[in-house]
Amino acid sequence: MMGWYARARSGAAPRCAAPIPRIAGVAALFIASALAVGCEDSPMLPQEDPPDDLEIAWTGRAERGLALVLEAALDGEPLAPGAVTWRVEPAAAGTWRGDTLRLDRAGSIRVTAEAGELAGAVELDVAVPPMILFDMVVDGNRDLSRGSGRPRP
Repeated sequence: MMGWYARARSGAAPRCAAPIPRIAGVAALFIASALAVGCEDSPMLPQEDPPDDLEIAWTGRAERGLALVLEAALDGEPLAPGAVTWRVEPAAAGTWRGDTLRLDRAGSIRVTAEAGELAGAVELDVAVPPMILFDMVVDGNRDLSRGSGRPRP
């Protein structure tokens, strides 16, 4: 078996380390992965205007970890809670129990109510609960700890 130096001196044609199709495949894979890494999520399509057949009102504070009681009304008359189907977008933003929404995430959410062919929607900004910082000095030792404003259920 000839080494690379002996082949170069003998005038023999250099041997490729890998066949051309394999190199082309690796190059295509590299380019595809580079493009995939460089791409961001596709921009969200603009949402259509929320339907306005139903009016949505809520009681409570829009803060992560708290609950809102929602009510849908048609021409100022409240609908029975069982007659309304509620939805929240994104779905992981909260959990429903009847007409009560427990907020699981902070940020912007959209609550939609549907009653038959009537619908209504409202956009809410869910706040982050306040943070409390405890600072205590005992015998020259300083301790800092933090907690939220209310206990988690």
